[in-house]
Amino acid sequence: MEMLRGKNILVTGGTRGIGKNIVECLSAAGAYVSFTYTQSEHEARKMEQTLENVKSYRLALNAEHVDQQLEEIAKEHRTLHGLVNNAGITNDGLMLLQSEANWMKVIDINLIGSYKVTKAFIPALLKQKEKASIVFMSSVAGCVGVAGQTNYSVAKSGLIAMAKSLSKELAPKRIRVNSVSPGYIESDMTDKLHPTLRETYKKNIPLQRFGQPEEVANVVQFLLSEQASYITGQNIIIDGGLIS
Repeated sequence: MEMLRGKNILVTGGTRGIGKNIVECLSAAGAYVSFTYTQSEHEARKMEQTLENVKSYRLALNAEHVDQQLEEIAKEHRTLHGLVNNAGITNDGLMLLQSEANWMKVIDINLIGSYKVTKAFIPALLKQKEKASIVFMSSVAGCVGVAGQTNYSVAKSGLIAMAKSLSKELAPKRIRVNSVSPGYIESDMTDKLHPTLRETYKKNIPLQRFGQPEEVANVVQFLLSEQASYITGQNIIIDGGLIS
């Protein structure tokens, strides 16, 4: 069912993992999808060729001229129905042993980057007559905290708080804002886990398995659609019951 037919949606970090699956899911739902990438130009071009109604932009959220780039992208989207802040990185390590530069890089891209992208598009969203939906991709790490991921947990919890606060600011203008917090999802990172460690992690999950990227993408699609028209300011946890 093409529940997003004709809708214009922007996804940051759209060439890998969950971001790529979100782009594919939204395209299949009939949306016109623009997505950003930092380095994966080959993958971006491949996606443009194989998916319907998609367009890519090279964008580094910690680059010196990112604000100008975002302004130019915003001008191209006179009407935007959905924004998915997905771009992010990890740089794990105990806080005591991490340099400030490595610690802050995660904050800059995951949290400050999402702030910059969202702020760049809010003026246009306020002017347009059509309703819109914003989704911040957080993590269960932002809900409970994870040792060795202090920077990541701080950034992701910040996104949850941003979504809740911004939802109150934008609700009068018919703009909904939510966040999504995945748990362990099958990815390149989980594939590299030692088999014994994978099984240990799975035993801690009530559903006894890792999630699939498509299961996260389906929730994002739902939040962007009119089926979620009365949902705003919420954090949707997709973790198989891990932190329930």
